[in-house]
Amino acid sequence: MGDAFDAGQLAKRIVAAHRGGALLEVDKIGGLPQSFADAFAVQSQVMAELGAVGGYKTSNAAPGDPVVLAPIPADYVRPSPARYEAGEMRRVGIELEIAFQIDRPLPDVNASNFEEALRASVSVVPVIEMVDTRLADVDGAPPLLKMADNQSGFGLVVGMPVVDWDGLDLSQPAITFTVDGEQVGTTNGQVPGGDAFSAFAGLVRAIGDHCGGLAVGQVVTTGSLSGLHWIERGVEVKGSIAGLGSVTATVEA
Repeated sequence: MGDAFDAGQLAKRIVAAHRGGALLEVDKIGGLPQSFADAFAVQSQVMAELGAVGGYKTSNAAPGDPVVLAPIPADYVRPSPARYEAGEMRRVGIELEIAFQIDRPLPDVNASNFEEALRASVSVVPVIEMVDTRLADVDGAPPLLKMADNQSGFGLVVGMPVVDWDGLDLSQPAITFTVDGEQVGTTNGQVPGGDAFSAFAGLVRAIGDHCGGLAVGQVVTTGSLSGLHWIERGVEVKGSIAGLGSVTATVEA
């Protein structure tokens, strides 16, 4: 029988890794999270140490499955063009995504006009998700451990908001995504599971008061259009989504 899961101990180790300590090795962790509730308990304790929540990441869930979500620290949610210092990230991963910026208080999830009111409460923004991990072998880590580590989330670079977004393609937009001018990945974006707004609405329905819940000013991103790309430091990353504009990030060498 394995070690009992301890959310507090796992959270402490993840926080230490955020602050430059050793990356976590799966076989040395002991008790692993066994449920979404376990993973969310770790997220909550990690964010209590890291500070304010600037946004969340999510994606469309299959019918009947729990909603995947993870908080992103406000310190690393930055307007485009954004720069990150070399020491802020252990690894540098990038994804181009569609996100929603909360502009006014959100409607009650039980309201009869919930989705209509939700649309009126947000603008749409292009974002580069800055991906990092506190796990030594993120590819081989169990899914619930990755969830506990905020789904490898680190930061968001946020483009200019589009207020009048009715009619835009938020499922399969054309994209460009370049590293020092060279295209990476596809030019045909695809929101995981279908539509960006449906992913956002699913998170709003599910989140409750997790990590403080949702607040005006936060940004919720909805899954990678571009795929994940691990890159070197000292390059300029530019992304563009049809109808939403562009966004730029640099990580210092």
